[in-house]
Amino acid sequence: MKKKDNIFLALIAGVLTLLVQCDPFFWDTVQLASKHAHFFHENGLKWSVLPESIDSGHPPALGYYLAFCWTIFGKSLFVSHWAMFPFLWLNITILWRIAVRVTGRELAAFAFPVFIADPVWFTQHILCSPDVLVFSGMLLVIQGHFSKNSITSVLGVLLLSVSSMRGMMTAAALGFWELLLLAGPLFSFSRAFRILAAYIPGAVLAAVFLWWHWLATGWTGYHAGSPWASAFQRTDMAELLRNILIVGWRWLDFGRAGVWILFGVLLWQNRRRMRDLYAGNREWVLLFVCLLIFLTPSALIYRNLSAHRYFLPVFYSFSLLAVALLASGRAFSVTIKKVSLLLVVLFLVSGHYWIYPFGVSSDWDCTVVHRQFHALRREAVIWLDEAGADFSETGTEFPILNSGEMVELNGDTRKMSEYEPGKNRWVITSNISNDFSQETERNLAESMELAWEKYSWPLWIKIYRATDSGESR
Repeated sequence: MKKKDNIFLALIAGVLTLLVQCDPFFWDTVQLASKHAHFFHENGLKWSVLPESIDSGHPPALGYYLAFCWTIFGKSLFVSHWAMFPFLWLNITILWRIAVRVTGRELAAFAFPVFIADPVWFTQHILCSPDVLVFSGMLLVIQGHFSKNSITSVLGVLLLSVSSMRGMMTAAALGFWELLLLAGPLFSFSRAFRILAAYIPGAVLAAVFLWWHWLATGWTGYHAGSPWASAFQRTDMAELLRNILIVGWRWLDFGRAGVWILFGVLLWQNRRRMRDLYAGNREWVLLFVCLLIFLTPSALIYRNLSAHRYFLPVFYSFSLLAVALLASGRAFSVTIKKVSLLLVVLFLVSGHYWIYPFGVSSDWDCTVVHRQFHALRREAVIWLDEAGADFSETGTEFPILNSGEMVELNGDTRKMSEYEPGKNRWVITSNISNDFSQETERNLAESMELAWEKYSWPLWIKIYRATDSGESR
């Protein structure tokens, strides 16, 4: 790769990090990054089992890494975001290399934005998210496969193994993918052995963690007393059908419908040469199929494991497949291909603003408009302080529940209470919380006084106050 490419890609990663370097932790990163990091930082980086309230069974590698960075450079949002910079830079660099490999340099400048414009990819990469590590591990394995660099593959599998259990599943999918690519008359046992050998260190590390965790806690993955146990309950037939619809929605949401339109047009346009189309893009077809098979079932058979970020690897593989099909097609001119990719990019960028009505659950950690919530939360806290509100008497729901220390690292350890109808002196609601329904909002408006509200499209936050007697009206 040319030196000027490296500089430009580093500049992209640097500017993105610079723009968000003071952003608070948000959504699941409060637990999976901030709370984990606080635990290890406060315990002198001693490796031990997480408290049950924040232990969701995943390897807490990101939290430990952030705690290590805090210990060296100081605990701050600045340090936290710049600690993610190497992974962001790595991912952008490998994405560019893959774009060049798939489309050639002329078309790569139009294909590369398709990969990074995806709202799920983009927003996760401006957060301190463990899914950034999962994505890094996946790209390292893909890069190692095509460069025939076993060390790169080993590092990728290791990173996947320590990032999360979903990372472990992604590693398994990639291993199966690499072996499938060997299938055929030119199958090589030596090559198959080298592939499997690259996965052994990561597999051993994952097994050791799971075994250690089971010995220390008596459970692996989840248990009946876990705060997240309800998400792991098996679905019945009605819930299975509901989950199928939800997963289908995930595949169209946040502008990804644009990728499907491109994919559908390409299949129709090449309907008489499907075998040739598959032969020319076999590696990308199989990558998509393997990731789809390994990462989808859990979203269907369990009640609530279908967040957009869970599908990030397979979302990327689908975009990559669509780009590869476009690049390899002979019917369209280069100009039409460039325009098509630009239209897909515009579709994906628009996905950040696919805002649903209040009451429809949304993954706000997959759109940049969530950043407006940080200022709203700060203003709400300031107003509560000026009103003399007691946080212990203030009810709310995720993600507002978390203390200022866990969200902003500002030393404010006060934590609000979970919302209990008729029992909270104060109640904070917001459309950023999926736990507040339209019915709850109507009941609050009828039974309490609306004391303060603030809008910053598309988000709003409200504070309700009980009557002077402390009882709901």
